[in-house]
Amino acid sequence: MKIFLNLLFNTSKGLNLLDEKYEDDLYRKSIFLFIVLGVVSYLSGFDLMEESRFLKGIFILFVVTILYVFLGLIYSFILLKIGRLLKGKATYTEVCSLFSYSLMPFVLSLVLIWIMNNAHHFFYENRLNIPVLKKLILVISSLLSVKILLQGLIKFNNYSLLKGSVNVLFYVAFVAYLCYKLVVFI
Repeated sequence: MKIFLNLLFNTSKGLNLLDEKYEDDLYRKSIFLFIVLGVVSYLSGFDLMEESRFLKGIFILFVVTILYVFLGLIYSFILLKIGRLLKGKATYTEVCSLFSYSLMPFVLSLVLIWIMNNAHHFFYENRLNIPVLKKLILVISSLLSVKILLQGLIKFNNYSLLKGSVNVLFYVAFVAYLCYKLVVFI
């Protein structure tokens, strides 16, 4: 949690804390963070009062979570290979942990949107269901993700802002596509 808060508010200090961790711990935490992303993204579409739908979806939750872990590992590998083409020096574990930690603002935004979608169960009037606010939350979290990823790739790969931007460009295209798909469904 300390690393994540530092990555959000003081990215360079958070990256230094991330760099000090053992690689085995980083890899396990990366897998765990990808699992958290899968679970949160799947559950973000649920209504609290629809238990029957939730119970039927346990298998789908498992499949989606495995898919998110697989995609996270594959996309980390893609980021590593792009970095290697640009003469980067990062290891797979560093890129994987950096990528998983950079997705945490997106996880927080999904939790916030889930709370906003289920606020009508707790309040008589639901004033939190504002589509523009949900889109704004997604855009801000995406920008924070890109910022963390860009600074981390520059630090771990030891290259310039231009090379870091080229490396992150593929991630930005992916996030833009993902946000477009999510915004359509919200």
